Amino acid sequence: MSQQNPLELAKQGDSNAIAALINRNLKPKGITAKVSRKDDCLRVMLESAKVPNQDSLVEFIRSGVLKLEVAGINTLQIFGREVGDDVPIWSQTINLKTPPASVSQQPMSEPQSPRPHDTQSPVSSLQSNKSPAIKKTSNSSSVTNSGIDAASPILLLIGCFLIGLLLLPTNPFLLIFAALLALFPALLASEKGRNPLNWWCYGFLLFIVAIIHAAVTPAIPERVNATKRQFWRGVRIATIVLAVLCVFSYQFTEEGSPERVFLGIGAIASIVMSIVAWTQKV
Repeated sequence: MSQQNPLELAKQGDSNAIAALINRNLKPKGITAKVSRKDDCLRVMLESAKVPNQDSLVEFIRSGVLKLEVAGINTLQIFGREVGDDVPIWSQTINLKTPPASVSQQPMSEPQSPRPHDTQSPVSSLQSNKSPAIKKTSNSSSVTNSGIDAASPILLLIGCFLIGLLLLPTNPFLLIFAALLALFPALLASEKGRNPLNWWCYGFLLFIVAIIHAAVTPAIPERVNATKRQFWRGVRIATIVLAVLCVFSYQFTEEGSPERVFLGIGAIASIVMSIVAWTQKV
């Protein structure tokens, strides 16, 4: 007897077959789908190195499941998380009890961005019909992408670079000192699920303000594991660079001067921080 193809198995509710169809399109984009089924609920967990985009992927999964007309499935739950995290960053529940008026019997197609003049796209054709009820939830705080976390890291780095150019000719040791100090608000922010690079730039430019802000800013618990990994991975490289700069500048400062003492301390502190960073299991 010939083996059934994945499409037929998926229509019968086989979770492995559904996962295979989804991963056929998402794996090249660095996203992996894990599918499970409990009674009439189909659960799809999406994982990637960065948080999967909720809006486009939910629409892709929803339309694909509707096209399959999976037998016995009334509810669809979709989750998104970073690889290595236990808790999803976002989740969305879709009631499939009321299907669209007409659904094309085609296998899942690759998710695409909506095009203004493409009225025949899968997304627009589904939206023109009566859609199932969608319940959208997110584990992240409403301030996840607000404030300093929403700022462009490129612009922040450019600002730090310009300040560095001003400090370098006059006080190179002050530049290194500011870079080391900025690690503290970045560390505190990463422990609260915040973007460590943005907060390092913030601390470099306005240390006092940044350290106070990091202390009072609300935490995003489900993001903590990811941001802590980002912080310690960045520190591994940054501290080595700072140690080299301290040793290099040490040779050109006057013997016995406060600057030379500071550079020596800075080199030792950078090496210690680097050792600590490399011992972190990230």
